[in-house]
Amino acid sequence: MNTVGGYPHYFVGIPISEEIRQVLTEWQKDLGSSVSYKTWTHRNDFHITLKFLGAVADDKIEEVKKRLHDSKYPEYFAVKAADLSFFGHKQRPRVLFMGVENHPSLQKVKEMVEQALKQAGFPKENRPYRPHITLAKKWDQKQDKPFSIEQLEKYKRAITFTIDRFHLYRIHPGEFPKYEVIDTVELG
Repeated sequence: MNTVGGYPHYFVGIPISEEIRQVLTEWQKDLGSSVSYKTWTHRNDFHITLKFLGAVADDKIEEVKKRLHDSKYPEYFAVKAADLSFFGHKQRPRVLFMGVENHPSLQKVKEMVEQALKQAGFPKENRPYRPHITLAKKWDQKQDKPFSIEQLEKYKRAITFTIDRFHLYRIHPGEFPKYEVIDTVELG
């Protein structure tokens, strides 16, 4: 179980459109025979992460919800998701993902979530924000199929979708899908 001191882990993320879930599921099926990953994201778990919280005590999660609802977020907005890319080594990338444009309103929502959760005692993320939707992670050294950037060239498709809310998710390790929506915050 993914807990510290018996507490479940949580994160804040944006759900994605059914159209993108369908495309990513097709891409996963196609790529499954040619790349070596231990973990493929379940279609119901696709999301754009805003903030990983880690282990949170049950009594603290109510404060998290309150803080997230106390802000006045921007109106809904459209973003573009496009093309596959990766984090990590070129021959054995640790994460395979679909990139998402870092729209100014998305950046604003990210900053507001960070600020709300800082008030609840969570440290601010210092790395640059790179919005993305994870398809697969944890390169499988045992299978170790050759990987080349050229493989990703055929996965080029820009899809625009609307962001109108975000969720607080609880992580259930070992389950598939493993993310449960605990709370929803509407934009605007």
